[in-house]
Amino acid sequence: MLSDRSGRKDSLVLGDGIKVFDILILNEKDYYEPGDIIEGNVVLQLTKKIAWREFCITLSAEASTAWSFRKSRRREMQFYQGNHEFFTSRVLICKRAVLRPGNYKRRFKFELPRDCVSSYSGEYGHIFYTLRAIIERPIDNEVSLPVKVRGAVDLRATDPMLRHPIENENTEEVGNCCWKDGWMTVKVKLRQGGFAIGETIEAQLEVENYTSKPIVSIEASILEHSSFIGHRAYARMPVWAERDAVKMVLRNEMEVNIEKGSEELVIFPVPLSSIPSPQIACSIIQTRHTITFCARTESGQEVSCELPIAIGTIPIR
Repeated sequence: MLSDRSGRKDSLVLGDGIKVFDILILNEKDYYEPGDIIEGNVVLQLTKKIAWREFCITLSAEASTAWSFRKSRRREMQFYQGNHEFFTSRVLICKRAVLRPGNYKRRFKFELPRDCVSSYSGEYGHIFYTLRAIIERPIDNEVSLPVKVRGAVDLRATDPMLRHPIENENTEEVGNCCWKDGWMTVKVKLRQGGFAIGETIEAQLEVENYTSKPIVSIEASILEHSSFIGHRAYARMPVWAERDAVKMVLRNEMEVNIEKGSEELVIFPVPLSSIPSPQIACSIIQTRHTITFCARTESGQEVSCELPIAIGTIPIR
């Protein structure tokens, strides 16, 4: 029997007479891009004669959100959910038929839309692309396979201000409430405000250390800020709400030696090759990104500086 591949969304649901029911993709990729062709075969191995009303395969894309919380006064649980279907493409493999025992293979082919968004998985929602083969019988048989997609985000067609340099700085006293150990300043300059996956952010940092300890490391982290929108389940009237979440999607650290009472210019390269997805904008899920640089002394005192950035797939230049 063909083994189930890791990453399969649903387990196989086999009926009487079906030993193998699987989806095999030809030239499988880690992720697909808008306009790509997804093709392959649906494989069947039958141990007895079976009949069906219809045999088809679909490619669908949908966004879903869901969360719950308990109200403090009444202590009742409230549920919120949202759903947005981007598209469903369907290929009819066979109408009514009766097949004898044996091995069968049926070809399928889909083209991804040019405007598809990226696959996404967050704390309160997701965007999934799914291949699903269905045999309609008195008890339907179904097998599904997730497909990862990286949608196109053209930074040239977004905010024109992304083309311009951006900078920010932060100065803080370090120590505790009873004793101050001086102050540190972190100033960050970026050549532009938008970067594509695969590019490298060349950050220019001006670090001032007027504490009693040397600065020994600088950490760069990229945070993904997500907003999930849903309506209250079982409500008589539509009640919409928004839930936010933040997660770190990249972290790099550089060792430095900035002595006390000194200032130093540091060039910090941050490759974006491992970012899972660009910014997303659909009716129920939106994401944005920030980059933070944190200077840390050998005693653990630190000062951070944050800037908003846009992450896409097509570079500005």
